[in-house]
Amino acid sequence: MISPEKLQSAISNVSVWRQGDVCAPHKPLLLLYVLSQYKAGHPRLFNYGLEIHEPLTRLLKEFGPKRRTDYPNMPFWRLRTDGFWEIAHAEGCKPRKGNTQPTKKELIDNQVAGGFDEAAYQQLLAHPEMIDQLAQKILTDRFPESIQRILANQLGFDLSIAPGTATRVSGISFFALTTHGARSAVTISGWMVRWLVLKRRIFTGKHMVVRAW
Repeated sequence: MISPEKLQSAISNVSVWRQGDVCAPHKPLLLLYVLSQYKAGHPRLFNYGLEIHEPLTRLLKEFGPKRRTDYPNMPFWRLRTDGFWEIAHAEGCKPRKGNTQPTKKELIDNQVAGGFDEAAYQQLLAHPEMIDQLAQKILTDRFPESIQRILANQLGFDLSIAPGTATRVSGISFFALTTHGARSAVTISGWMVRWLVLKRRIFTGKHMVVRAW
């Protein structure tokens, strides 16, 4: 059985799509959604068409970079190479080179399912407190503080982050004051996330870039 430490390390080191200084939040958002469902008692595997496609699409539209089309099938399929994620019932999908994902239609038509592998899932059953711990690790590593709170509340996680304190995000101390107003894409050490800015001033480390859309 995978140890709690190895599972945390595997999740922390999940590979992500990268273009220049921008990295996709697709896998972290999928992991947060799956962990939230495990916390509510969901079985190990999730049917892509019935349980993943729509909720992950909503998360990507709310918290991901603005795009004409979102592709939730990409993280669902590609997580299988990260050491703790399993895909089931994919025998009917057309073989592809490398890590290229099947289409949405293929995943739905073949009732493809995915989730943590048995060893990782058993760790969560044996140590349910790990769910909030893993979620907090993903949030603090991948998202600024304002997004951490919104996502945690939306998905039902209990975080031990004091409001208004500095949070380490990809190696940068992040501080933000928020009000209502504009939408922005925030790149923090290569991470772009879509968020609602409640104030037009954002105080950050020197490596943050704010791009309005």
